[in-house]
Amino acid sequence: MLLTKFFRVAREGDTVDGRSISREQIQQMADNYDRENTYGARIWPEHFRGLVPGSPFDALGDVMALDARDEDGTLALYAQLAPTPQLIEMNRQRQKIYSSIEMATNFAGTGEAYLMGLAVTDSPAVLGTEPLRFSQFASGAPDIVVGPEVEAQLELADEGGDDKGGGEGAGGETGSGERRSTLLQNLSARVSELLGRRRDHELSEVAQSIESMAEHVGSMESELRAELDQLAGRQQASASAEDVSKLAERVQAMETSLDQTPARSEPERPPATGGDGGLKTDC
Repeated sequence: MLLTKFFRVAREGDTVDGRSISREQIQQMADNYDRENTYGARIWPEHFRGLVPGSPFDALGDVMALDARDEDGTLALYAQLAPTPQLIEMNRQRQKIYSSIEMATNFAGTGEAYLMGLAVTDSPAVLGTEPLRFSQFASGAPDIVVGPEVEAQLELADEGGDDKGGGEGAGGETGSGERRSTLLQNLSARVSELLGRRRDHELSEVAQSIESMAEHVGSMESELRAELDQLAGRQQASASAEDVSKLAERVQAMETSLDQTPARSEPERPPATGGDGGLKTDC
């Protein structure tokens, strides 16, 4: 599962559509959120919910954790997300890059605020929402696939990890800095490992390709030799047939000549003539 860094999804104060979010509500949403035991907020396109799988309004991920952070006296709500591949691709195309919270002001009769859902939109109502930026990682593949730009804001945490940044509840600046350093080191090691696997995988593929090419060349050589042998045999057979034909012609000529040659060698007797000089007999 891909877990993002914490993004700012809301800030206390007035909204652009005339509503208002109090500091207490921001803190209550952060303190009360428990997706395992209470209620898990999902990510929806423009607050619409599909009724059947395969709808254009399918859920696009989950809100994994919330954190309230003080920023110059203003309390902001941060969320860690687990986006689906559809949301990552949508974000890569720079669509629906802002968030919009769905807040219940009296959740389950408790009288406190709770985050019921999170929408992705291009027109947020709350001020100070941070644009979502994702990079893509190929799950289970030997190589790492990075989007068109590697966003410096993206940090990956292990499943169940904690990256709540610089609030007092997170251990102060020192703890936050150590966590960031650890995350960056882990990410760097992971990237090096994946790239190493990719190089090994590519070298293996190159070796297999060369071996396959050598086998193919050897096979082609054998086939070529066989073709040449067959051609030589055909040429030899053709030459033999031509010689036999010429010999047969010579034999036929000799037979014709013999047929036209008289059987006796003495000269023929002149033909006898009658008194009128006409030819009477030829024997």
